[in-house]
Amino acid sequence: MEVAKASDGQIFLRTAISQNGKQIAAQTFLAKDGRDYLWIINAANDTWSELNAGSWIERSGRNIRWTADSRGLYYIDTQNGVSKIWMQPIDGGEPHQITNFTSDRIFRFDSSPEAGKMALTRGTEMSDVELISDFN
Repeated sequence: MEVAKASDGQIFLRTAISQNGKQIAAQTFLAKDGRDYLWIINAANDTWSELNAGSWIERSGRNIRWTADSRGLYYIDTQNGVSKIWMQPIDGGEPHQITNFTSDRIFRFDSSPEAGKMALTRGTEMSDVELISDFN
């Protein structure tokens, strides 16, 4: 198996090895169309399949993790300043929401090899801009 196989100017952003070690999720960016792509790579025979990730891959913060059973990928979706973790089945089914936070952003997370367990960090981001004038 090749270590990296990117064509047509694709740049690797993230990779994640499935819990069973049989698959690799690879997130790539293609500059010519400005899109992120998600590939599922079979580690045994080096076949690549594009997962129709839709718009969630663009909002994922490039932070993907495999489920314990290796049948799906967890990702962060942040909208209006609130992050939630979703799961996208790799068989092409519809994603479904895992967490139901009503405030704050999720900065990082990781899933456990044990189903139903995950660790994450979340909080608020603050930034201030001040204009300082009339100083000498």
